[in-house]
Amino acid sequence: AKTKYGTKNICFKSLVVGIVGPASPLTLHTSVTKCNASPLVRAYSDFLVRGLKLQSGTHYIHKPPRDFIVVTWMSRKSSVQWPEIAYCDDETFWKCSVFQHLKIRALSRVVKNEDAVLKKLDELDAQTYSPPRRVVFRMKDYNTMPFREQLAASISTDVMVGPHGAGLTHTLFMPDRAYLIEIFIDGSTG
Repeated sequence: AKTKYGTKNICFKSLVVGIVGPASPLTLHTSVTKCNASPLVRAYSDFLVRGLKLQSGTHYIHKPPRDFIVVTWMSRKSSVQWPEIAYCDDETFWKCSVFQHLKIRALSRVVKNEDAVLKKLDELDAQTYSPPRRVVFRMKDYNTMPFREQLAASISTDVMVGPHGAGLTHTLFMPDRAYLIEIFIDGSTG
């Protein structure tokens, strides 16, 4: 494709994206492109949000301006069980026998001073910003949360902060006006 199209941006009217790995809800290319606000991605997000009956928490219902901004820290910790093990069931597609070899999930790209970072982010709660707004800070470890809770947290997030990794695909469900602060650690690239 590179020899045919070179460095041109290519947008697709219809596209099927394969799921990479059992924990990834969707595979995305994370570079900024002219294909932003994709109707396909918006339809996928809306389908899941409505399917899980979470639309009452979306930005479509609670339109800005609000008097608060939600900043969510997406924690990335190694000392957790693989999500596939927590939700597997031999009666469904997620067969437990497939994941038996997985032990504690050893992650790279972990923020080594996470406690200090969380303390600083938590201090944002005590301040008021102009126009009169406050910050609501919360730490979420998506590795330990059911998918429905993950989506509920994402749809109400204005600014997501976290280390580079597949978990940041949850930006799919954030409001259109939301921001992502992606931290690259130990030589990770995006």
